Amino acid sequence: MKSERINNTKTETRLIKVSSGGEKRLDIYLKDAVPVTRNRARAMIDSGRVFVNGEIQSKYHRLVRCGDDVQFDFLVKTGIEINPFEKELEVVYEGDNFIAVNKPAGMIVHPTGYGEQDTLVNAAANMKRGDTVHAINRLDRDTTGIVLLAFDKKKAAELAELIKDRNVYKEYTCLVHGRVAGKGNIELEISNGGNGAKCRKAVETGGKSAATVYEPKGYYKGATLLKVIIKTGRTHQIRAHMQFIKHPIIGDKTYGNLEADEKLLGDNAPKRQLLHAGLMEFKLNKQLVSITAPLPEDFKTALEKLSV
Repeated sequence: MKSERINNTKTETRLIKVSSGGEKRLDIYLKDAVPVTRNRARAMIDSGRVFVNGEIQSKYHRLVRCGDDVQFDFLVKTGIEINPFEKELEVVYEGDNFIAVNKPAGMIVHPTGYGEQDTLVNAAANMKRGDTVHAINRLDRDTTGIVLLAFDKKKAAELAELIKDRNVYKEYTCLVHGRVAGKGNIELEISNGGNGAKCRKAVETGGKSAATVYEPKGYYKGATLLKVIIKTGRTHQIRAHMQFIKHPIIGDKTYGNLEADEKLLGDNAPKRQLLHAGLMEFKLNKQLVSITAPLPEDFKTALEKLSV
């Protein structure tokens, strides 16, 4: 099967020591150092991925001086070759030039540039629905559930705008340790946890605003099944917030307790976090689009083993 070269992006991290000049606003410094437009520099700061001397920055007017270490992440075009490969995807919705699929665990959404071919975008490219493939939203490698895929730039832009403007309702299901007494609302910022992109931390100040609403759907032996609604879409938001309230998601290697998982489920302990994006709703052309994706087998197995 012939490969196709599709314009893509990836995140690069750069660390620069300010070597000369007087004081300069952070947004202006980034504009000149990357280089990018000033609006793009401000968006980088808003993303929570700009650090000065190891501290996360949120103010455009923060002054940088000679000797400061400025670290930032930014998107660059990669032109990664997307090699379509044959893997059947579970399509849960079909629209005009876009589909929704139920992403399985263990699959990343985009090619990384490091040789991984078994990605969601690669599998979608094999469907030959259009000249290109655009993943509109992302899920962590081991999170399952709904991902939107568009097959032309116009539809991709339309769907991406809905998400950017927070006009998409997203509901998750997760299985957490312990008994969660009732509904709750977590409004704690998410910051870099000191381990780069691999870890985030829920904090009162110094991060990016994040809001998570949760509600018990069922109780199991040593666990609670939660419905979770996120009002923001920060990296690892649900996982970090559940850890903060001391109800980590079962199977979460980064924010959970694997020993507790094994004690609870033994040989049936999941190898990944039991977090599933099961419902997405939005209006398109004034019509409500409602998409659902069923739970994967390992999630259902855990519920069966823990049934009271």
